[in-house]
Amino acid sequence: MMLDLKKFSGGLSKIFADPKKRVWVIMAIGVCGMLLILFSREPPAKAPAETPAETAAPQEYAAWLEERLTALVSEIEGVGRVLVMVTLQNSGEYVYVREEKRSADIGQQRENTEQKYVMVESDNGRRQALVRTRLEPGVQGVVIICEGADDVFVRSRVINVVTTALNISSARVSVEKIKS
Repeated sequence: MMLDLKKFSGGLSKIFADPKKRVWVIMAIGVCGMLLILFSREPPAKAPAETPAETAAPQEYAAWLEERLTALVSEIEGVGRVLVMVTLQNSGEYVYVREEKRSADIGQQRENTEQKYVMVESDNGRRQALVRTRLEPGVQGVVIICEGADDVFVRSRVINVVTTALNISSARVSVEKIKS
């Protein structure tokens, strides 16, 4: 089936000859173009799952760490049944955006620095400092009680896993044998 260009161009010239039809055709082409642009975009990526440290109370964060460590340590060969307790140093910390102005008095060789927080208005109309980030609570210590703790190699592997996972020193980890 061949497209007859003379018939096609004749049909187009009839459509574009009438000013009302011309406006409707141009509007239809514009709408089709906008729809193509709209549907060609990728859907927005899902936000990464937040850790409880970003959204929850310190007790909930400690419980979340305990669950994660229990699951991790229980997979180590020879550990057996596991109980984990995590204590936190603090409840986390907010870091606020600051604006800094520096001025120098060259004659007296002094430098003055003035810092102030960047303030924003919240939804309820209150002014508050703009949060740059929230730091997770620091881990004070971890106690692991497990069946395999009497084996020096199991104890060593447990300590290595916990210190690596939490980026803490081995002095903050205690591994003990669970009672029979």
